[in-house]
Amino acid sequence: MHSYLRVNKKNIGDNYPPFIIAEVGQTHGGSIKKALEYIKLIADAGADAIKFQTHFASEESTLDEPFRVKFSKKFKNRYDYWKAVEFTPKEWVKISNYCKKKKLIFLSSPFSIKAVKILNKINIPAWKIASGEFFSKQMLEKIYLTKKPLLISTGMSNYREISNLVRKLKKKKIKFLLFQCI
Repeated sequence: MHSYLRVNKKNIGDNYPPFIIAEVGQTHGGSIKKALEYIKLIADAGADAIKFQTHFASEESTLDEPFRVKFSKKFKNRYDYWKAVEFTPKEWVKISNYCKKKKLIFLSSPFSIKAVKILNKINIPAWKIASGEFFSKQMLEKIYLTKKPLLISTGMSNYREISNLVRKLKKKKIKFLLFQCI
């Protein structure tokens, strides 16, 4: 594991000031206006980076897939929920550009190969791997090909699984940091 890595012009790791990532995730509810408001507020608060989640209903769910836990009367299935909170590629460009304007590092955890392709196209500076995607082999292989730094959440993995991934990333000479996020 590297003791630090560089994302844009910011060093992250031991012996550097804390790197503050503000998590937006899906709290924008699919509203581009709300997403841009979050960016402004987070920039004003002084965070270093902002992190979203990039979901595409057609890549992650079907109309037949029920919720694991029913949390809303508004959505009858997971597909409807993901569809309601996804952004178009053009909206992701707008979000990324506004982050740059506000001097925030734009991050987004991809949840499909389509998300990886779109985020890579808009030149995301590093990949934030969600703990639930730690074993998404095909998606991770696409990410590794970009040679961009990885910020990896390990909260759903055991020590052996993490050690195996660390060996693989070192062999591929991909810079990374591990996070204990759940």
